[in-house]
Amino acid sequence: MAGLKTLFYEKMTDLSNMMTNPLSTSKFLEEGVLTPEEFVAAGDLLVLKTPSWTWQPGNPKMLQKGLPKDKHYIVIKNVPSSMRISALESRSALSENREIEDGEWIATHINESALSEEAEDIPEIPTTNEKRDTNSDDDNIPEIDLDSLTVGDAENEDEGTLRNTNIVRTRTYDLSICYDQYHQTPRLWLFGYDENGKALTPEQVLEDISQEHVNKTVTIASHPHTGIPQAYIHPCKHALVMKKIIGRMVDSGKTPRVDQYLFLFLKFLHAAIPTIER
Repeated sequence: MAGLKTLFYEKMTDLSNMMTNPLSTSKFLEEGVLTPEEFVAAGDLLVLKTPSWTWQPGNPKMLQKGLPKDKHYIVIKNVPSSMRISALESRSALSENREIEDGEWIATHINESALSEEAEDIPEIPTTNEKRDTNSDDDNIPEIDLDSLTVGDAENEDEGTLRNTNIVRTRTYDLSICYDQYHQTPRLWLFGYDENGKALTPEQVLEDISQEHVNKTVTIASHPHTGIPQAYIHPCKHALVMKKIIGRMVDSGKTPRVDQYLFLFLKFLHAAIPTIER
């Protein structure tokens, strides 16, 4: 039954991405979502600051409105994953979650000071108008854990700090970020390789996912542009988490910039995939 539900969901979102008009009015501050133009701007900044990320063209059969043909998703390859989630959890390296009254997860400490101060010369993104569908029936999917999130210098982490140069042979992952028009947020995909360069099975990939998120936040499906089955982080809660982070930055007197979105996005998703040394 779960497999049929996932298949139905994928078909529904694929149709939405191809047939509906994308969001055209910026709702970044109010709702934590992106227009396609804002996604491109955020991707451009990520590629500029961390050149190991690169833009890729879209599948001609899956092109989305509002995205340039040559900028449909962003890829980084050979990201190391040296430890399985079971070993990481046994060493108590994962922070304990604190549940608030409404059943959602929230960070107890976030340093938002640097993101709004850096890269001041990068222009903001012009936007226009359109309504967003906010309905979701995925209430059983847990929030991404924000407890150990530190936002501070996310944009300024260079390629050397994002990539471990350890020569020990480890699992590696190719990560890609697409724009999900249905949820109006990015969607992160993962494709893994073992120590010998052989593709990981879906079951092996789940060994690197936080147990709280396995089969809830993380699903296996065909990548929309490569057609290869991959794991992805379910996007239905992304806007809510981003809205919380943005709100905290505003409360601390900072002005979040929409083109810094993907740095924040990758920071909070690390809670679901803590073994991947992004």
